[in-house]
Amino acid sequence: MHPSEAPPTPALWQEEHNNFERDACPRYVPTQSSDEKKDELALRNQYNGRTPKEIAAEAEALKRTAAAREATVATPADTPAALRAQIADELVERQDFLAAMQKAAAPMLISMPPRPHARSVSSRRTRLCSRSAAGAPS
Repeated sequence: MHPSEAPPTPALWQEEHNNFERDACPRYVPTQSSDEKKDELALRNQYNGRTPKEIAAEAEALKRTAAAREATVATPADTPAALRAQIADELVERQDFLAAMQKAAAPMLISMPPRPHARSVSSRRTRLCSRSAAGAPS
């Protein structure tokens, strides 16, 4: 190709090659050389399967969880008096909710006509059993 000519556009290139689409190259995935892999395995063997970075990160996480645990233990909300007060508040809320539901349902219950009671299943069974016993040959 001459330097003055522009490179063909992808659409033009596809037309020249019977609409054949060229796939993009696979993305580069960084890999380790065999020496780097060996160094890492030797380091892991030295520290029982972990690298020093992993050990330091784990120690930092343990410090954070211990600090968080201490912060939760020191809260006054976990005292027995606070828990009793919380339970009492929840009971009052529940009773208020149930009272409100009863008030809301009362007009609906008054306006509904009573339903006729259907026969129970056990009474049908006894009638069927008594009929079959009466009609059975002796």
